[in-house]
Amino acid sequence: MLTAIAAALARAGKGTIALAFLPALLKEVQYVIFALTELFVPEGVPRNAEGIPLIVDGAANYFIALHVLNGLTILAVSVVVFLRARRLAARKDDAPVAVGP
Repeated sequence: MLTAIAAALARAGKGTIALAFLPALLKEVQYVIFALTELFVPEGVPRNAEGIPLIVDGAANYFIALHVLNGLTILAVSVVVFLRARRLAARKDDAPVAVGP
């Protein structure tokens, strides 16, 4: 969230601001993936003291794999935002900046 605010203050452009906000949104998707995986765990599966299934088989395995893909997406978006921020920081504007109306 702070990266999106920093991108907006730096006037990085709408696309970069949206990309800077995306990892925060995708982090919440991680929780949703875990919650929805529970729908695919059959009744009667043994669980540990915290309620996590000890045996995950079938469709739940494939659905929980989305967790990994989402994590890789978060990493890729973060790298793109970092590269855009470096490019913005390296840009040299020799023209004076107009202040005021």
